Amino acid sequence: MADSRLDAALEVQRAMFPPGFADNAMKNASEFSKPFFVMMAEQLFGEIWTRPGLSRRDRSLITVAMLTVLNRSEELQLHVPGAIANGVTRDEIREVLLQAMGYGGVPYAVAAFKSADEALRKLDAADAAKTA
Repeated sequence: MADSRLDAALEVQRAMFPPGFADNAMKNASEFSKPFFVMMAEQLFGEIWTRPGLSRRDRSLITVAMLTVLNRSEELQLHVPGAIANGVTRDEIREVLLQAMGYGGVPYAVAAFKSADEALRKLDAADAAKTA
């Protein structure tokens, strides 16, 4: 069962995150931290992200909102492009950040907008490099 959950987790991560991210996270984990990364991937991406109740798109919107109110800028920079990959638009990301501001506070929203801007600029640069 664990292998199938890990395989499902890696499939979700590969679809959302930059090429190599999921595989490198596992490969580069230390012997000490590898059990954590495996458990996190299996439970979060192998169980939660694959449940039938919400689409990946909806889960991305929720994740962006939660990372905003938790002031998790580094993770937000990873999940904004993931949300785009899951079909969320830039306008929808902006609206989620504005909505989160009212519940999480202005300082967290400021940090979230900075993180989202940086992630979108990197995404644009990567797209421009592909077409050049």
